[in-house]
Amino acid sequence: MKEHLTLSKEELQELFKKAEKFRGLDPWQWLVEDDIFAVKFQNMEETIICSVLGSKGGARGIAFYVGGDGIESYFRLHEGRYDQQLEQIHITDSFVLYFDEVSKNEEGDSILLMNSGIDFGRDKELPIFRRNEPGYVPRVLVGDELELVSRILSVVNYGIEVEGLLIDLQNRRLKIEKKCPVVKVNIDGKYVNTLLSYECLKQECIESINKPRPKPCDELMLKRISKSYESSHYILEMDYFNYGVGVDDEGRPYFPAVLLIVDEGTNIVGYQITQPDLAEEAWQQYMIEWIKEKKILPYKMILRNKTLYKYLKGILSGLGIKVELRQKLDNIPAIKKQYFSNRII
Repeated sequence: MKEHLTLSKEELQELFKKAEKFRGLDPWQWLVEDDIFAVKFQNMEETIICSVLGSKGGARGIAFYVGGDGIESYFRLHEGRYDQQLEQIHITDSFVLYFDEVSKNEEGDSILLMNSGIDFGRDKELPIFRRNEPGYVPRVLVGDELELVSRILSVVNYGIEVEGLLIDLQNRRLKIEKKCPVVKVNIDGKYVNTLLSYECLKQECIESINKPRPKPCDELMLKRISKSYESSHYILEMDYFNYGVGVDDEGRPYFPAVLLIVDEGTNIVGYQITQPDLAEEAWQQYMIEWIKEKKILPYKMILRNKTLYKYLKGILSGLGIKVELRQKLDNIPAIKKQYFSNRII
């Protein structure tokens, strides 16, 4: 990723001009957060969901949910697919532009402003750019991320000002039919307007979780492990959440990710805590060690979280364990409720 200083003065000026133009359009006067629309660049694989912020108070701005993981986080939040309110802040996977007072800015914001050479004045809200990543404290965007946001803002501003996105989005029939307007940007820079169903957007999430993932050992090793232990009748639930207390690791605070394995009697039969960025490898390795320790192979693992499913589906299937993805778990929500009430783990 590029550092802040590698962005040219002209690029930063252009970015801030686009942000100011977006603010001048006042889209939060007409749109709420679930009046979503999408941007699709022909030279970019991922679709980008756009959600305007500020209609119900709070910071005004816009959030961009990029690709399968970002889109999944949007729908998970807006469909209420979580057990405790405190989990919301650790679900969001987005890039955000919002407007806030100078005094609330971080050092990174000041660097961007200084390098742009733009004077916004002391009594004016400033454009602020943030990256929200599950399990981490929001941070200031870096160069390539700012470049992506700048590209998206060009399309958003044009769509609202010229192509009548606001009119389309105020058509409540689209929301009832679960469709959203899409502005496609061709290689030649021409814009094409179309519609996309929510199901098509969610398909990108499915494609993301079905992509092959790295494993801590090869298929032969997994088969050898599976033959070493007796298959059982146990059906277990798995999920993860983030601790409410952050850890400051080399200047990048994070909230440890907690993997839970719970049996049908609501007993915790396994858990593992790790840094969010290390979760995939750590939990794959933990499952192998857990099976060796318990000396059994569960019949089935039931999961709700698609990220966890993406991380563990390959290794669990390789061990001969059935994996089921459900909309709701029966036992783990009660464990989470106890944790968030009493910090039991």
